[in-house]
Amino acid sequence: MGSGAKMTDRIFTDANGRKYINNEPRLHPPQRKPEITSDYERGFVDGMSEQARRSVDRAVNAMVSSKAKPLTGQEYADIYVQCADWDDFARAIERAHGIK
Repeated sequence: MGSGAKMTDRIFTDANGRKYINNEPRLHPPQRKPEITSDYERGFVDGMSEQARRSVDRAVNAMVSSKAKPLTGQEYADIYVQCADWDDFARAIERAHGIK
């Protein structure tokens, strides 16, 4: 890094292979976690974390538990014949997979 670049600079390569240095701040700089000082705050944060974890678990389980089977080529062809355009076809495929 003797060319004047600092350790905080990031070197990028564009699609044409040209390299450039970006030393602008990141969009989301690392955040410090606030210090929790009381038992009430700790309990509140732990409760919210547990609630969020359960919500994510429920959503993932709902996605995994759907028993939609893959469509065969003939089923795709039958759906295609019945549709007027690509939008209708896309919506029909979504319905066949249980989406929307």
